[in-house]
Amino acid sequence: MPFLIVAVACFARSSPRMERWLLSHRTFGPLLRDWRQRGAIPVKGKLFALAGCAAGFAMFVYLSNPAPWLVALVAALMLGALSYVFTRPSG
Repeated sequence: MPFLIVAVACFARSSPRMERWLLSHRTFGPLLRDWRQRGAIPVKGKLFALAGCAAGFAMFVYLSNPAPWLVALVAALMLGALSYVFTRPSG
């Protein structure tokens, strides 16, 4: 989803035809329009973000055996990103 948001923003300046295509796309259009109008993220997207962060954090900790300060830093960054996602309106 983040890449689609960036793509539609870039196409808004470079290719209005591609921007219209993305905004009217059957699958991506409603998500992109909700983001553009209200900054909304669907609940399903929020849950996927949570699951992805949890899985990524677990793999990071168990596969790389990092120093405690690095675990705390990565956890803080992920919690910051998740707090942003979960404070957006639901689409």
